[in-house]
Amino acid sequence: MGDMAAATSSDDFHRPVVTLRDPDCPFHSILDLVDFNAKHNPNHTFAIQLTKDVDGGLTEKLVISFRTLKSTILACSNDLAQTVLGGAPEASQPVALLMASHVCLIIYMFALMHRKVPVVLLSARLSPSAIEHLLKATGTSKIIASANLLERVKDAVANHVSFEQFSVHEQESLEALIARDESMSMSSHTSLAQGTPTKHTEHSLILHSSGTTGMPKPIYHTERYLLAFATCHDLPVTPDGPCLSTLPLFHGYGLLPSCLALSVGLTVCLPPKSEIPNAPAMVHYLRLVNAGSLISVPSVLEDMAASDGLKVLKQLAFVAFGGGKLKESAGQALIVGGVPLLNHYGATESGPLAPIFVPGSDYDWHYFRLREDAGIQLQPTGVNDDGRQQFRLSVQPPGWNSIFQIQDELVRAPLSVHQNYAAVGRMDDVLVLANGEKVRPGILEAQVTEHPDVKSAIVFGNDQTEVGLLLQPAHRVDVQEHGRFVDLIWPDIQNANLLMDAHAQVLSKQCVIVVPHDAELPRSDKGSILRREVYTTFEVEISNVYTRLDNSVNKKLAEPLRWENFEDDISTMLHKHCHLRSQPGGLSPDDDLFARGLDSLQAVQLRRRQQASLANSQKMALQAESLPRDFVYRFPSIRKMADAMRGVHHEEFDTEFDQVAMDKLVAQYSTSNRVHIALITGATGGLGSHVVEHLAKSPNIHTVFCLIRPEPECDPKARLLKALSLRGLDLDEVAESKVRVLECDLASQDLGLSGEDYQQVLTSVRWVMHAGWPMDFKLTLASFAPAFQALRNLLSLVDKIGRSGRDATPKFVFISCCALDIGYARAKLVCEAIVEHASTHCSTATVQYIRMGQLCGNSKTGIWNEEEHIPALLKSSLVMGALPEMSGTLSWIPVDQAAEVACDILLDTGSERLCFHVESPIRQSWADMLSIIRRQLGLHKTTAYDQWLAELSQTASTDSPAVKLLPNFQTHFERMACGQVTLDTFAAREVSPALRRVGGVSDVEIGRYVARWRESGFLK
Repeated sequence: MGDMAAATSSDDFHRPVVTLRDPDCPFHSILDLVDFNAKHNPNHTFAIQLTKDVDGGLTEKLVISFRTLKSTILACSNDLAQTVLGGAPEASQPVALLMASHVCLIIYMFALMHRKVPVVLLSARLSPSAIEHLLKATGTSKIIASANLLERVKDAVANHVSFEQFSVHEQESLEALIARDESMSMSSHTSLAQGTPTKHTEHSLILHSSGTTGMPKPIYHTERYLLAFATCHDLPVTPDGPCLSTLPLFHGYGLLPSCLALSVGLTVCLPPKSEIPNAPAMVHYLRLVNAGSLISVPSVLEDMAASDGLKVLKQLAFVAFGGGKLKESAGQALIVGGVPLLNHYGATESGPLAPIFVPGSDYDWHYFRLREDAGIQLQPTGVNDDGRQQFRLSVQPPGWNSIFQIQDELVRAPLSVHQNYAAVGRMDDVLVLANGEKVRPGILEAQVTEHPDVKSAIVFGNDQTEVGLLLQPAHRVDVQEHGRFVDLIWPDIQNANLLMDAHAQVLSKQCVIVVPHDAELPRSDKGSILRREVYTTFEVEISNVYTRLDNSVNKKLAEPLRWENFEDDISTMLHKHCHLRSQPGGLSPDDDLFARGLDSLQAVQLRRRQQASLANSQKMALQAESLPRDFVYRFPSIRKMADAMRGVHHEEFDTEFDQVAMDKLVAQYSTSNRVHIALITGATGGLGSHVVEHLAKSPNIHTVFCLIRPEPECDPKARLLKALSLRGLDLDEVAESKVRVLECDLASQDLGLSGEDYQQVLTSVRWVMHAGWPMDFKLTLASFAPAFQALRNLLSLVDKIGRSGRDATPKFVFISCCALDIGYARAKLVCEAIVEHASTHCSTATVQYIRMGQLCGNSKTGIWNEEEHIPALLKSSLVMGALPEMSGTLSWIPVDQAAEVACDILLDTGSERLCFHVESPIRQSWADMLSIIRRQLGLHKTTAYDQWLAELSQTASTDSPAVKLLPNFQTHFERMACGQVTLDTFAAREVSPALRRVGGVSDVEIGRYVARWRESGFLK
């Protein structure tokens, strides 16, 4: 096996001089470094690959020199050209690698780069559906996989419509590649970085996100990207001994040690493939290779801190960790034990941002040091609760033409002369309570997780008046012991509360949920907990917490609260438990309590005391049950609370009156007298009617023009209101007064409006949404000519508005859909092209379109159009006695939420994007959804989708509505409904707070849909 058995050379390592941002640097890619080292350091050891013997016992060492590395890459490259690449000398179509973490992965990756083939580097921890998603997103049809991962690849592509186009190849072993290298006797003069450098804009390596917002997304990089890894150090002298890396090579962070080996000669040592790092094994490997340093992750170091690993770790030059937060207790134990901890930081998009160096005695392991050669920019974002300045980091990754902003909030190390920073939370980790208070859960979670009996802790409470805590024990805890377990952890929760603002504290043991120790909490492939997915998974349990809080009464809190003396007793309660600022004469019954210093924590506690006190009296028990959770916010003075308690069933509790009050306040305090007027088509449709409701109820909108087709002898506004009513949408008097309905013919001149009406629209409207569309899937493209003319006329209207000289730029939004090979969807593609053309030729207006994903019914009313595909599928399944088996994922978004998102985009004035994608950012498993549906329908039998279609075709159409949609079920439904077409919602989430709040469809909502269908007689 050549020099694989050779020891590390003692010759001096000749360092290549690499500068990351110098265009004249002779090193353009990582392959240039391989060439350099094969020439100048041929016998120096690049890597030590540890392997187990055939029985999984004795560990063996395979030593790979730089000479062997290059020749093996060339041998692999030639083999790929004849097999995977089909003889082509170069290819531009990507090839995916799904391989175990082994030096072979580096060889294959570099061999493909040598062939100028983009490499899609897939994590071995991805699910089949995630693999399929990434293959499709990157246009990849060739996959090379380790033997143990072949089945996962086959599962990923099995249901793909173009299954036969995929070619799956098994990875060669290292021994086979070395043998092929020796038999070919390749010239050492052959260059890996052959020819002219690749254009800096061409993609060479495609990594992927961890999937923290649903499916992972591809992240494209050029050949210069890996040079950012090779230069990420401050090592004037290379430490002695190899660097053991526990990091998987299929992650960006995991590529760092191998790249450092190429730049500073720090030999990388890789554990046996597919081995899960653990303290005893890592200690053994450190001793086996006489390692001089370690790069790992917090969980491994936490394991080693509790073992005899300290003796070995303290002898190393540095022990670097990244990818997560190290427990405080473990970090302190390691530091006290003399371990040279080094905090590392980076992102898949940016590459590594904190250099590897040997930490001195003045270095604080809580902070990472930012590199100085990457053009990092830091923008102050304000002061945190501790009075420390916070920053946000942005950088232009190598080869990118744009700036990338990292979502972490950073604080600088005090008194440090270096650029040392710590991440204190993510912008997307912030919880927002019902009263608008923001909670950063990281500190509380980290403190509670320090307890040895706690495996994970996740704070919840979005849109609630207080937070709760989900605990996962580190060991088995029976259900009947959950209360005892909470008692055990409660002192730690209380200590953590001391570090949090009042509104961010866990106030009661009732707010704590215990989940099974072996429950699979949703995590990214990097191991990070997916917060939103956790909330979705435990939605019922979280909902039950707040239901219990609403319904429970703690009698220990009861105090005198008498009907005839409400004002005095409430005042006494306030003086006793709250320290409020009052006027010299004391707290007045009409003083606003929040203006006097009442905070959200005190408001929650005050309401609980009032509820307990009312419940203590038989006369007032009903009032206790009726106190809403936001009682103090709704009635923020002593007099208002007293009046509300006495008239608990009066209209003060009806939220419909809030809109009137809001409108008055807006009118009173508005700084501008500009009137916002919107126009919408398709107002009687499913999405359009919800848009009308949302706009009409918005205090910022003065008038909503609804253009609808004429019907003889039918009042147009009555027709619109009836359409809204059928969907469970009711407008109060104020909202209804904003709606103006005009009969039109959109394809005619001036939209078929009278001269007076057209002129009024022209001189008043700013926002235009075109949601009207012929709902007939059988129409051919030619039949949509009137629809194209209607779009053209509306764009002409918006252009005229923009040219009228008004100071506000008008905006037009067209509602489109995902493309299908049918007239309906192809016609919308034509419309998108028309909109795109208008956007480039119309400088006086903003022109955009929205691609809508799969809408489901209203999340609140449960009304879901019975003529749509999913309701038809469910009714037909009941008739047939079986549901079809569906694989993959879905991303339904309730129509009321989709309408709110569409309005956010319509009214946004900051984004100049042309296209927005709208679907639920949370993809849900079809298997889980069918399980919920089966329970709701009482239908337990399932059958293969093809068999279900065959049975459907034999069913009488009068009993089975899906028969009418059979062609769509046979051709497009499975592909569109099961996650084979996914939408990137990033742009929409940027401008729409509503979309950022959207979660998965819950079993409660499914129950509402089924109940409505049964109520209407649609389902028996």
